[in-house]
Amino acid sequence: MLLLLVAVPPGCGRSIPAQGSTDTTRIRAALVAASTDDIASVLIRVTQGTTVVAEEDIVLSTITLGGQTRTGGDAFFVLQPGSYLVTAIPFGLSGGPSTKCAAASASANVLHGKTTEVVLALFCDDGGTGGLDVPVVTEHPPRITDFRFRPSKFTAVCEDVAMQVVASHPDGLPLSYAWR
Repeated sequence: MLLLLVAVPPGCGRSIPAQGSTDTTRIRAALVAASTDDIASVLIRVTQGTTVVAEEDIVLSTITLGGQTRTGGDAFFVLQPGSYLVTAIPFGLSGGPSTKCAAASASANVLHGKTTEVVLALFCDDGGTGGLDVPVVTEHPPRITDFRFRPSKFTAVCEDVAMQVVASHPDGLPLSYAWR
């Protein structure tokens, strides 16, 4: 599993304005991946409408996040206030897009002087495994408590014989019958 955390640290306020602008807001992106994932890097792309406004390729390394050491990376973006789409695209060790992990994206609304945080999780293939559920129950055969023949179990050819069976199921299950 690959987890992308995008955050503006609280209390950081405004950053250095881009040339020609008066207001900017910071977005920080932290990337975390399980060490078993076949991911060499992740391209973090920020778009506004159809325009790419920022992107950075993150090379994975060892980081500590939430007190745990993991494989991950970090990115930082300076953006004007507005609505953005943040997308994380994982790339495999072969250099092409990952065949094991899917890209993830989320909307981010950057406000003047405010902190914005977006969390993305890149879901990765588990190697083709599946679940096997094996319930085990006990099963007992029906218990026959009485079996009667009328007039007798010994009879002549083509004479009728009535049979009566009294049975119960030890597990309380319903019983059905068929004669042959």
